[in-house]
Amino acid sequence: NPGDPENIHLVLKIQEQVHRANKIIQSLLNFSRQKGEVPQELDLNKTINESIALMEHTLKKKDIALKRDYNFKHKIVGYSIRLQQMFINLLLNAYDAVADTNGVISISGLETHSEILIRIKDNGKGIDPKYMKKIFDPFFTTKETGKGTGLGLSITYSIVQEHYGEITVNSKLEKGTTFIITFPINSPLRSLKI
Repeated sequence: NPGDPENIHLVLKIQEQVHRANKIIQSLLNFSRQKGEVPQELDLNKTINESIALMEHTLKKKDIALKRDYNFKHKIVGYSIRLQQMFINLLLNAYDAVADTNGVISISGLETHSEILIRIKDNGKGIDPKYMKKIFDPFFTTKETGKGTGLGLSITYSIVQEHYGEITVNSKLEKGTTFIITFPINSPLRSLKI
C-alpha cells in the first residue's frame, strides 16, 4: 500500500540517501577540480600517457601487459586533472578485473571529424549481467567490504557527462570488459576555454 506510513518512511529514507550520495559525489568532483580551473585545449594522447605513468608501478606489481593503440590528431577542450582521474579510475577497475589472471589491458582510440572514441579493454573476469544496470550508481560495488567505495565509476560517469561525452560498457563473464568513451571534438566547453 503506497500510503502506508511505513512505506512513506522507507521512500523518505531512500530519497535522503540518494541526496546524501549526490552531495558526496559533488563534493568529490569539486575537490578534485582545481580552484578556478577553466577548460583548456587538451592533447588526449598526453593525458592518457600521464594517467598510465601514474598507474605503471601498480600494473608492474602483477605483471599486467598494457597495450596502447592511439594517436589522436584532434584536441578536445576539458579539465585535464578530471580526465586523468577518469582514466585512472577505469585503469584501476581493469587492474582489479585482471589481477588474478594473465592480465592484458588495452587502450585504443579512433577519431572522426566530430568525435574521439577511446576503448579501455581488459581480459578479466567480466561483469555479471545482473549488475550491468547498476555499475554507474553511487556506492554500488561488487568488491568485498573495505576494498572499494563504489564511487569510482559513478565519478567517471560524471566526468564524462561534464565533458559532454558518453560512456558505455560491454562485458562477458570470464571474457573481459570494454569501456567505450566518446567525446565531441567541438563541445560547449570550447566557448569557456582560456
